[in-house]
Amino acid sequence: MVISSVIAQENSVKTEKKEKNYSLALKGSWETNKYTAGMSIGYGKTFPNKLYTNLELGVDYTNDRDMGMFKTEINGRKISADKPHHYELAAELTPKLGYDFGQVIVYGLIGAKLKREKTEISVYDNGTKGVYKNMSRKFQLAPGVGADFKLTESVSLGVEGKYYITTKDTKDRKYKTTFNVKYHF
Repeated sequence: MVISSVIAQENSVKTEKKEKNYSLALKGSWETNKYTAGMSIGYGKTFPNKLYTNLELGVDYTNDRDMGMFKTEINGRKISADKPHHYELAAELTPKLGYDFGQVIVYGLIGAKLKREKTEISVYDNGTKGVYKNMSRKFQLAPGVGADFKLTESVSLGVEGKYYITTKDTKDRKYKTTFNVKYHF
């Protein structure tokens, strides 16, 4: 009789905890005269064996402005140019695979990014201003690693490092660290 009442109490106390699979993140990175801001939405799942999977879709805006001016004189003509002003708008799809340690999730990732770049340079020739504009589209792959640190059941802080690769152009390869705040629902 005592045994059956203990089993009944255990069954009545068990409650099913709802897993929060969706996330909305605000993310950004910064360097001198350059910043990137963006947001993403994702779907993730931690399996019973603590294997973590996630698929994230994000958009980013980058503004890169080198301050200063280049000046020279050629055959008595004064020529100057602002340093380039570079804008970038991008969409990125990123699958992630990792391990959930409880308060920390560590994962590897590979992003596929499509970006549109615009570069502007103002050139002054004996006081006459001209503007050079260049627009291009690029596809990049971005392998990397990341970690999310759970602050509460619904909020986490994250950091990711990615190495962006654009086709065969080795000059356009760069490493980028991004920080994010995620809301899980």
